[in-house]
Amino acid sequence: MAFAGIWTRERSAVGEVETCSIITCEANGLVASVHHRMPVIVPRTAYREWLNPDTESERLLALLRPTEWDAVQYYPVSKEVNNAGSDYRALTEPANPAMQMALDVNDAASGNV
Repeated sequence: MAFAGIWTRERSAVGEVETCSIITCEANGLVASVHHRMPVIVPRTAYREWLNPDTESERLLALLRPTEWDAVQYYPVSKEVNNAGSDYRALTEPANPAMQMALDVNDAASGNV
C-alpha cells in the first residue's frame, strides 16, 4: 500500500530544507466511522504515474479520492502505539480488553485522558 504524498526541497536562510506531507481525502466507508479523513491510497497500478514528474496534473488530481479496499480491516490496539519510543510487533495485534482497561485507568490517574 502506498499513500500519496508531496515532497519539496527549498533553500532558506538556514540552508536546504526538505519537507513532505501525506495527502488526505474524505474517508471511505470503512474509515468514516473512525475519522472523517484518510490518506489517499495510490493504487498499485498508478505508482509509476504518481511518481512521474511528467504526469499531467488532471490525471494526478483524479487519483486524489477515497479508495474502497476490501482487504483492509481495523481493530483496537494498545494505546502504547501513541508512545514514539515503542516499537515492537505486538503493537499491531488486537488489544487485550483487560490490558486496555488498565491503560485507561492509568491514563485517567495521570490526567492523560
